[in-house]
Formats: sequence, structure tokens, C-alpha cells
Amino acid sequence: MPVLHLQMSFLVLYGCSPYYCTLQIGRSIMKNILQNIERLEPIDVADSPAHSRTVVLVTNQFQCERLICSGRAVADISKTDLLVLNVQSNDYLPNPEAIQHLFNVSSQNRAVMNLMYSDNTYKTIVHYLKNNKTTNVITGMPSSPGSILHKIWNKFSHIKFFTVDQEGRLEEVVDKRFHCAEMAQTALEDPSLEAEPC
Repeated sequence: MPVLHLQMSFLVLYGCSPYYCTLQIGRSIMKNILQNIERLEPIDVADSPAHSRTVVLVTNQFQCERLICSGRAVADISKTDLLVLNVQSNDYLPNPEAIQHLFNVSSQNRAVMNLMYSDNTYKTIVHYLKNNKTTNVITGMPSSPGSILHKIWNKFSHIKFFTVDQEGRLEEVVDKRFHCAEMAQTALEDPSLEAEPC
């Protein structure tokens, strides 16, 4: 059942019981999430005729909504399903209000949002991209030359990667080495780029 799939994506992949999730993100936010899940039109991602997917990688920041909107455009052009992935880890402070907002934006853009918890964000993302027949990945801009995004770009040769800057401009990552070198130069020129932006 597709709606159950969405509900289980949150509860099981997040790695906790429903009661524990309620305590972690707040009772009212959990109630809103479950009500939104029940109102969604059934989407069975596993049986989708497109078979390939566009995946948007988001952190727990409100501003990641621009990535989801860009992902919708790429998915429409490439005729792929749209998935949104948020991997919660100890690297970022919890932000349940932003997660709720991104869930709503995903729903409005006909995307399935999955929340996962992992202490190894890189492995979790790599595993997710492999298991979901991913053809396109949308991310924010890497914050430093050592960003996890550079490792992911270099891991997959068959996936097209796109970045979305703070102004919402979408750009394909064509030459990964050049993009990494350019990012390193930008980081040297602008030391304010500390945290991984959305």
C-alpha cells in the first residue's frame, strides 16, 4: 500500500519506534506529519513505470526547498520519479520544523521524502542512490574541498549531478575535478563557508 510505504519510510528508516519519534520531534509536529501522509495521493514508487529516479539530497534547513523545486524540474524534463532524502546524523542539530516544511514542499512537488538516521552519512547516501536506480542527483553547493559531495560525485560515473546555489541557479557538475578545484579556491577566498549549506 503506497501510503503505508511513506509512513514506514519515516518510522522504520528513521530507526525508532513511533513513540520514540514522537518524543524526538515533538507531538504536534509528528501528528502533522502523519496527517499529511494520510492526505497524500497514493504513489507506488517501486512500481513506477519510469524506473529511474531523480534524488534530491537535503539537510535539515528551510532553504533546502529550492533544491526540491529544482529537482521537480529535472525530474519532469528527464521523465523520472522524484525522491528527496534527508540523512539525520550527529553532524547537524535537530530541526523538526524544517523537516516538516521540507516534507510539505516535497508533497507539493509530487516527491516522496525519506528520512534516515545514520552515523555514516556517506555510506547511507551511496547505498540509497544505488538501490533506487538513480539517474540524477540535486544538491546544494559543497561548503569545502573536503565536502562529502565531492566523494559522492566521484563515486558514480553514470549519474548526472546538479548543484543549486543560494540564488536558485541550477548547474550540472560536468568536470568534477574542476568543480572541486573551483570550490577550493572559493573556500580560500570566503572563509565564511564553514557549515555545509543546503
